[in-house]
Order: sequence, then structure tokens, then C-alpha cells
Amino acid sequence: MATTYTTWGSVRGGCGHDHATREDADLCLELDMDGCGGQGGYSDRQVYESDPEGYYVGDDGEYAWPAGRSGAALRRVGMDERKGQS
Repeated sequence: MATTYTTWGSVRGGCGHDHATREDADLCLELDMDGCGGQGGYSDRQVYESDPEGYYVGDDGEYAWPAGRSGAALRRVGMDERKGQS
């Protein structure tokens, strides 16, 4: 499975894209932040990278989401569940 990137936040939800590069995801995040800021708000999204097992992992490595479903309906998955140990 090729590495992809997406942006997601618990309030804003996901961008809905599977970006091929981190740079593309960073640009998507920047555009979202600019759009929210232009309306007096802010974006809580951050960039997530898919791992070889098909999960999106945040920079902190603490949570993962099933990859390929980068929309607002994603849910947090504990690392035990991610590894199939729950």
C-alpha cells in the first residue's frame, strides 16, 4: 500500500482527500486554515500519514483511523484495536 496523507480534525472533520505527498496535505491544511481564518475562526485539522497496515497515524503516533475513509465520519482507534488486540 502506498503512503498517502490526509487532514482531519475532530471539529472540522476531514478534507476528504488522500494526498500523494506530505507537501500536498500541508497545502490543503494551509488552505483550510486560511479559509477558516477569513471567517473569523480556526481549523483544528492536522496532517495524518497512512502506515503500511492502512491506518492514518497522527504525528504523535497516539491514534489511528482506517485509511481510505478520510471524511468527517472517522473515529479514533486505540493502538490495541489498531493492532487487532482488542
